[in-house]
Amino acid sequence: MIEIQSDKCGGCGDCVDVCVKRNIKVDDGVAAVVSPDACIECGQCYAVCAADAIQLDFAGATAVEITEPTPSPKATQMLLATKRSVRIFTDQSVDRATLEDLLDAAALAPSDKNTQRRGFVIVTNRDTIRTIDRAVCASLGKAAKILSWPVRKLIGLSKPAFARELTANRPSMAAIANASAKGHFPIFYDAPCVIFGYGPKGNLVAKDTADAAQQYLMLAAHAMGLGSCMIGYATTRAKAVEPFLDLPAGQRLLTCTILGHPAVDYKRAIPRKRPPTTWIN
Repeated sequence: MIEIQSDKCGGCGDCVDVCVKRNIKVDDGVAAVVSPDACIECGQCYAVCAADAIQLDFAGATAVEITEPTPSPKATQMLLATKRSVRIFTDQSVDRATLEDLLDAAALAPSDKNTQRRGFVIVTNRDTIRTIDRAVCASLGKAAKILSWPVRKLIGLSKPAFARELTANRPSMAAIANASAKGHFPIFYDAPCVIFGYGPKGNLVAKDTADAAQQYLMLAAHAMGLGSCMIGYATTRAKAVEPFLDLPAGQRLLTCTILGHPAVDYKRAIPRKRPPTTWIN
């Protein structure tokens, strides 16, 4: 619920400008809410109010107090440039307090209309992580066997691009299954912690919301000296993973991140190409 304290409001109108629902107006030099029920609680008005006149009940949520200036462009670039996809870790576990700090960082990520409809399952039991790893590998191995050339050719009649993708990935799927059979853990790389992100079924932007939280979490982990990596094979074989996660009803697996203390020290950034870009003026 939104409330504007008229005794504090200076009537600057910034809250009017940022309200995506056009639900705030200024009358006689004081801002007022047009319809409290129409507020989507995005928090934009709250964040922009210089007079601290706007109060929002976020149902138990707390805001981070801004105590430091925004990092410079150079500092931000260094954070991004030094972030690596880490797949080799020490045996040191990630403590609960650190994981909770990372959850707080993930909560800062944008979501559709600030609904924050996303959640996480954090697995730190090494045996459980290995068991899920084997389940994903078994699923990939089965898929590689099923996707014979006649099957892929049949799929290609209606979905040629998908068939080409299956053909390109089938050797990797088979190789992963073979590595698992030899006792390796090629999905989670024997990481001490795996974080699964989920969101509501049927929500068209649930993946975007979950992906944003995953990226915030991984960047925060990097700033703390931890290593992380997205694991797409786990989410593409969600049916093999979800039985281990006990997700809430109506939710589906959307992201997977391995996390731990890097076993090596990365010395430099990896060269990257600027992506193809079309400019439309």
